[in-house]
Order: sequence, then C-alpha cells, then structure tokens
Amino acid sequence: MKLKRIVFAVSAAVPTQKKQDSPHSKTISKKNHKKVHNELYIQTALPFHVVEPYGKRDQEKTTNITMNLIRWIIHKSLNALPQKFALTTDTWSSCTNLSYLSVTLHWIDNNWKMQRILLDIIPLHERHTGKNLAAAFLETIEYYDIGSRILTVTTDNASNMVVFGSELAKVLAEKYNNYEFTHLRCAAHILNLVVKEGMQRATPSITKIRNFASHIRKSQPALEELKRIFEMKGKPFLVPDLDVPTRWNSTYHMIMKSCEIREILSGQ
Repeated sequence: MKLKRIVFAVSAAVPTQKKQDSPHSKTISKKNHKKVHNELYIQTALPFHVVEPYGKRDQEKTTNITMNLIRWIIHKSLNALPQKFALTTDTWSSCTNLSYLSVTLHWIDNNWKMQRILLDIIPLHERHTGKNLAAAFLETIEYYDIGSRILTVTTDNASNMVVFGSELAKVLAEKYNNYEFTHLRCAAHILNLVVKEGMQRATPSITKIRNFASHIRKSQPALEELKRIFEMKGKPFLVPDLDVPTRWNSTYHMIMKSCEIREILSGQ
C-alpha cells in the first residue's frame, strides 16, 4: 500500500536513533545529509519544499528530520482515503517508568484487506484518568483531522478507559457531529479475565509450578543441578518458564514447559 511504502521509505532513509537522541526525533550527520535527502525524494516522490527546509539549517548542527515529516505524509494520505476508521489504544510503561498511550488506526482498503498504521505514541505526564487520556488522544485525532470518520475505538476494560470512551464520544459528537462512534471493549481482554477467574480453582497447583520455576531461575546451584540431570538423561536442557500477569499466554507456557520437564525427570 502506498501509505505504508512512503512511511517505510522515510523511516529507512533515517539512521537508527542513538541513545543520546530524543525519543521523538531521529538525526543524521552532515556526511549522510545529501544521501538521505536524495532517498527521500526518489522513494517517496515528495515535493521538494517538504524536505528542502531541513537542508537550509546550519550544517554545523545535526540535521534533524523529525517525526513531523512522517506525520505530514500520513496526514495527506489519510485525507485522500475515502474509508472510515477504527482505532485501538492502550497505555504502557517503559523500563524507565515512562508512560505512553498508543494510537493505532485500522481500515479496510479497496481490495478488502485490513490495513493498520501506528499514528502516535503519546508520552503521558498527567494522571491516567479517563479525561486526561481522552484529551491526549484527541490531540492526535485533531491533527490528522479524522474525527468525523471514526467508527470505533477499542480499549481494555479498565475503569479509566470506560470514562475515556464516554469523554471521546461526547467530544466527537459535539465537535465533529459524529454520532456513529462506539466505544468497544476488547474481547481478548474479556476472555483473559474469564480465564484468570477460572484458574482460581487451580491456584494451589499453579502456585507450586510458579514457585518451582522461580526457584530454579533464581538459584544458580539449583539450575546447575537441573542441567546435570538433563545431561545424564541425554536430553536438551529446558529452562522453566515463569509467567507474567501482563503476558496473557505466559501461564499456559509455564504449565506446558513444567509438564515437559516433569516427563523428562520422571523418565516417562
């Protein structure tokens, strides 16, 4: 698809971000300046005025091709599409405890194929209330001017997301005259909640497996002893998996791996 091809070309033309760079921009050195611009012109067929201003900046400074360029391309491309859109969003935290809100756009193209593109990853600096999330989300919607074309937004079932959906519906109706909008709750998340509730009946057994996996992974002597047993039996070593609450399939994988280990240890 043309939109994805253009975004990929722009991204590929910009070197990998270094650790010291801002997380919201990518930089290129003076050495690669001309090469990057040529690739942008050729691969994306952009008008010269889009990229030219970057070339006129002080060459002693690192040339900065920000995400604004890609956002501009996406904005133009989305406005050329006749389709309406569905969105998905969720919050997550990085390993450095920075919080973000993702905004992903979905639509069906003229060939009846599902398409999607990540519109934004929004840094969150306020409390994760429904109103704050809706306000941050709407900034992206307003930038791309797609408020009147949104059919649904799918989120998890957290209470703040319920408020988020209500706030979003209110603004879309008042500002964009969009009364077709519906807030959907993620079916996969609902199923996961059902499974977690059902697993309460098997809690003692699951707890034993979890304690075993945790002990092996934390204790070097226990890990080495388990390795020796596998070597004696002539089997490739299996490291016990430990489940994580936010990885929905991880408990299943932990149980299955433990069953494999038990079969080998018992000689079955």
